[in-house]
Amino acid sequence: MPAGEPVEGRGGVCLGVIVAAFGVRGEVRIRPFTAQPENIAAYGTLFAEDGSAFRIESLRLHKSGGVVARLDGIAAREQAQALAGTHLYVARAALPDAGEEEWYHADIIGLAAYSRQGEACGRVKAIWDFGAGDMLELERDRQDGKAGRQSVMIPFTRENVAEVETGAGRITLTDMARRFEWQ
Repeated sequence: MPAGEPVEGRGGVCLGVIVAAFGVRGEVRIRPFTAQPENIAAYGTLFAEDGSAFRIESLRLHKSGGVVARLDGIAAREQAQALAGTHLYVARAALPDAGEEEWYHADIIGLAAYSRQGEACGRVKAIWDFGAGDMLELERDRQDGKAGRQSVMIPFTRENVAEVETGAGRITLTDMARRFEWQ
């Protein structure tokens, strides 16, 4: 599955986050959410949630697994420090189509989840990767009479997810997925 973060903003897909200033000449350290760290520069202009635009002028790999980048218009450490925590987005249309049996997280988040019998099971709230593979966080209204919503985490595997239909806005869960307890 192509990498991504469980955040989508302003109609785009989050490709990374600026984590800190790097050096004294305005470079930034970025934690990319792309399959290959350097690919964060492959899609052109990146946008912040506030609409600010950033063009990567130069890029190099960092030992942390992230990248160090020089952004157009950022020339001082103070400017770079002010960007720490900024999420960087690209328009979904700028990304290549995912392969067969592959999806971008942004394409899955928000899909309705149903059982094979057609029973509504909630909605995909987020996709998480804690190191052992992707987990779907499904959310639904509480069923116990209390106010609020409840969530369940389900491994995103064929054993638990029978079908993903992004065009139809739904995923179909297997009977195996029903063994997970709603919290």
